[in-house]
Amino acid sequence: MTEARGVIVHQGALGDFLLALPVIEGLHRASPEVKFDFWSHPAHLSLIHGKPYLISSFDSGGSEWMPFYEDTRWQNCPLPRGVVDACYILVFGQASSAFVVERVKARVQAPVHWIKSFPDGDEGRHTTDFLEDQVKACRLPLEMAPLKLTPDPHELAAVREWTRLHGAAGERRQVVVHPGSGGLRKVWPLFRWRALLRWLAQRQDLRVSIVLGPADGRIRSFVHETAAEGRIHVVDSVELPALAALLSDSALYIGNDSGVTHLAVAVGVPTVAIFGPTDPSVWGPRGRHVEIFRDSWGLEEILASQPTPSGYQSVSLLVSRVEAKLDAEIAARSPDRDSEG
Repeated sequence: MTEARGVIVHQGALGDFLLALPVIEGLHRASPEVKFDFWSHPAHLSLIHGKPYLISSFDSGGSEWMPFYEDTRWQNCPLPRGVVDACYILVFGQASSAFVVERVKARVQAPVHWIKSFPDGDEGRHTTDFLEDQVKACRLPLEMAPLKLTPDPHELAAVREWTRLHGAAGERRQVVVHPGSGGLRKVWPLFRWRALLRWLAQRQDLRVSIVLGPADGRIRSFVHETAAEGRIHVVDSVELPALAALLSDSALYIGNDSGVTHLAVAVGVPTVAIFGPTDPSVWGPRGRHVEIFRDSWGLEEILASQPTPSGYQSVSLLVSRVEAKLDAEIAARSPDRDSEG
């Protein structure tokens, strides 16, 4: 079988990247001879290092694509690596990417396709399905399957050693919480998070870790103050491969609509995903271990210093969901489970 090279360009955020990966993997699954030179954010590409469809990875924010955003330079600039030999090129992006596709088309022989990276708000279509439909319209074969990311074994070993050194090995199960998101309006109000975290910290059978990323500056002081109140660890700004390993070695993950939540589901950890202003039928992570918790809040509540009566009710409902998820996780790992009945 002769190997063919395609080019993927994806400049979106982590969540968008993970929602697109099932389509990209589906292309390779349907045509194993096609492998890709992949242009995206280096941190995102670190998650797919070692995947059989990846030939080379390049930083989409570098200089090679910049001339195609300018009015004159694109006509005579050197072409980005991999483009000349590509059997096809897929550019994932919103409307601002469409004219780049037309300029690349004028310079190469290979088919170049613009894939709109997510639907408009009124389309009501899940983002991965929306991408799948567009790729099929390009007459490219697809064999879709749920996304599964396997953490790097060296990162996993490092996470387990870190856990051992912090005295968390043994019977205590790890719960990872990410109270942030790339968009502030998607953040569950901080007073609700504080109540949930206090409840988690009081349980003697759990070890609680809060993860923070580069987009979480507005909640960083809240997280450190809350962690100082109880037995809560803060994991701040780790690289994505290490974060994937930490998540995969946990009993439960709780988070907002965010890229970290999509990553948790991709590595297979049981997940409770909190959705408010965004529609989970469009943006929700998919997997048999994920549960969506729908709630509502006003923008003024997110960083407010006082809780609302509805906030207490929301926390109580989420605590019930978390307890049920933890009980299900215990049952799933029970050695007697296979002998029941």
